[in-house]
Amino acid sequence: MRLLRAIAILSALLSAAPVTAQTHSPVTLPGIFNQDLPDFNMKPGESEVRDALANAPTLDQVQKTAPLDCYTPTTRVQMVVVGKLGVGDPAFAEPLNKARMDSLKEFLDKKNLSSGVVLSYVFSDPTGPDGSIRVTYGPFDKDTNAPALRVRSNPPTGSMVTAGQTIAVTIRASEREQDGHTSWPSGVQLIQLTDKNGLVKAWEYGKPPQPCAVQNETWPYKVPDNPPPIVHLLVETEDAVGNKATETADFPTAPWYGTITAHGQGFEYNNTLKMEFAFSVGADGVVTGKGHAKMTYAKQQFLEGCYYTVTGNPAERDIPITGQLDPNTREFKLILRYPGPTESTRTWECPAIKLQTIVLKNVSFYQTFNNMLIHVAAKDGATNSLDQAPSPLIQITGTIEIHQSKLSGN
Repeated sequence: MRLLRAIAILSALLSAAPVTAQTHSPVTLPGIFNQDLPDFNMKPGESEVRDALANAPTLDQVQKTAPLDCYTPTTRVQMVVVGKLGVGDPAFAEPLNKARMDSLKEFLDKKNLSSGVVLSYVFSDPTGPDGSIRVTYGPFDKDTNAPALRVRSNPPTGSMVTAGQTIAVTIRASEREQDGHTSWPSGVQLIQLTDKNGLVKAWEYGKPPQPCAVQNETWPYKVPDNPPPIVHLLVETEDAVGNKATETADFPTAPWYGTITAHGQGFEYNNTLKMEFAFSVGADGVVTGKGHAKMTYAKQQFLEGCYYTVTGNPAERDIPITGQLDPNTREFKLILRYPGPTESTRTWECPAIKLQTIVLKNVSFYQTFNNMLIHVAAKDGATNSLDQAPSPLIQITGTIEIHQSKLSGN
């Protein structure tokens, strides 16, 4: 209804304007606001604004430039109040131009001209003098948002899977308005399916692709032998101008799964441990499972301008998960067994000291994460803190989050 009102208003204005006055190029309206004043200047402001609106394209004209059955063009007009920093007090520029925009809005509302008009303000803009208005129409030919992406799978995401099982992945990507794409469509150009090892499958649709084409794809993904604790599938789609959308689907390999993030900092360390895991619980409450851990390393300042960096090899490794389910508290007591890298390298740099490197063995810092006892409630979505101070010089902050797998097919 707003669009129809805007069209009606613009059509009425256009009917009173000479046909030769039609132009869809951006225009600048000077003299709309007096220097350092916020009030809309009715003379010449009213006639200038009316003329600018009269030059807006009609819906019929826009449709001729956008003959697409999947996109409804609009007659939107954008008006930007232009301000200049340095005019008077620079600190006064922002509230002044906001007040100018409000004054313009009040005028448009009073004259029933605001439908289909988008207002904003800027300063230090080279396109016009202080207190002017920049008017643009559209744009009608720019794709400003990513394709609408929908990913489904059988079994559904969150279901437990086993080695060799097939996950049927169904993908739908579209730039049609009825699917949620809200700007001019450039078309779906690419869909990619990846797992932790990289590209699984890619689909390409030409350069340029058909703007309104809906791309539907399916792929039978086979869970690899000796899968990771959680099988991560990522679907990414891209349109012809580079807008991207992604969606993930995760499939645990045991009835319970989760993640741990822990950051240790102090002395010469500034390291982050990220780990995902999956585990089963026996009839006796014994927890058995596996995890995959990755340690990343950052500089740690110890003097002004001086830094340590401690790195380890390997940075990633598989580790076991053990523990016990307490039948009374319904709480998991998990034991994190991360022994750390087999070899670490400490590098320090300082303006007055030449860059030096030393190889370290049996770094005690990593022992903090080895045999760490972690408590977390045995329920889907449970979390708990891992914060602790293993020494006066080192602080550990972190969290654990666990989930219960769905049964395949549910």
